[in-house]
Amino acid sequence: MMTKPKFYELGLDGVRATFCDAGASIYQIELDGVPMLYTKDKDYFAKGNIEFFGQFVAPVAGRIKGGTLKSFHFPPNEGLNANHSGGLTLCWQHFDGETYEDDQGKHVRFTKKGELFDGHYEAGVDYCLHKEGEAVVVHVTLSYSSDVNTPCNLTLHPYFCLGETDMAKIFLKVNAKERMSYDKENIPQKFIPTEGEFNLREGRFLDYPFDHAFHLDGAVQAQGERYQVHISSPAPYAQIYVDAPSKAATGASKGFACEFQYHPKMDEDAIMSKNETSTVEITYRFERK
Repeated sequence: MMTKPKFYELGLDGVRATFCDAGASIYQIELDGVPMLYTKDKDYFAKGNIEFFGQFVAPVAGRIKGGTLKSFHFPPNEGLNANHSGGLTLCWQHFDGETYEDDQGKHVRFTKKGELFDGHYEAGVDYCLHKEGEAVVVHVTLSYSSDVNTPCNLTLHPYFCLGETDMAKIFLKVNAKERMSYDKENIPQKFIPTEGEFNLREGRFLDYPFDHAFHLDGAVQAQGERYQVHISSPAPYAQIYVDAPSKAATGASKGFACEFQYHPKMDEDAIMSKNETSTVEITYRFERK
């Protein structure tokens, strides 16, 4: 029997935000009553949420050639050897949730404990509807205690729409001099200069398929016809993805994801040692045009 998802709503000034215990997800953010995120109805979150609407994606998110990294093996995913899905991810599981308020703003905090390989983990996602400006600040942690190391790459996967129904109306700027190159199996290879259609430093509309990682020199900025969002993080990389399923079904992409992360290649730097805590912080700041 499926567990019924639980939703938490926060409001502060012109911003309302709804979060869900399924995948410790951002369900929706509204500015002046206008949805800033593309998502499905609430019943969808009881079905496994297989398209990753807003979830905390962990402990592994990245493409591994052959599905292996030294002694680790990951379930193949759509031929890409990605562990966005499979038994090691937390994005389909239910978290314990609580709301609280402090000097920064109004919060929802999700926590979960469990077993991973032969050890134990403790995960936490804290969403803050911040008092300074119309912003949502997210702080994610994962602690791991075991004699077996594991790759770890924390990120979040909301789809932004900024009140638009077609991402061709979204103008995206990415301050990055380098982007990831991929082989024919879509396995990350190395960073190369951003040129041509991948040069987003001056910005361009999201009217074409996109799923690429960038080495950032600053924030990511997206503008719709009425609203815009600045997405920033200490994490140095961001994967930009334009929603392909809705494009194939309706002819228009309904949202785009910006996944800040520390290890887009899931190489040796992504190894999380025993008794270590991994963290990532992301800020979504909204503005009216």
